[in-house]
Amino acid sequence: MLDASLTRWLTVLGRAVARGQARPEALSPPIATVAVDLLRHEYLIRGAATIADHTITEIVDTIYLPLVQTHSDTDKPKTRRESADAEE
Repeated sequence: MLDASLTRWLTVLGRAVARGQARPEALSPPIATVAVDLLRHEYLIRGAATIADHTITEIVDTIYLPLVQTHSDTDKPKTRRESADAEE
């Protein structure tokens, strides 16, 4: 990620931390950028011209959100889809 992009993303994550929706550790650049790094991997290493929706959903729902979200040991973190359904 470029420095300006990283700064913007850390601002977004900082707001999530302040609201209790993300762990403070999410503000670490390696954690904050892991989703983008995985997308970059798809393009550069796998040679993908485009990335399928299911791949993006898998990266976000099974890797990134569980990594950054706060949750107790008994609560399963919500996926993006579950969060969207709850808002409707």
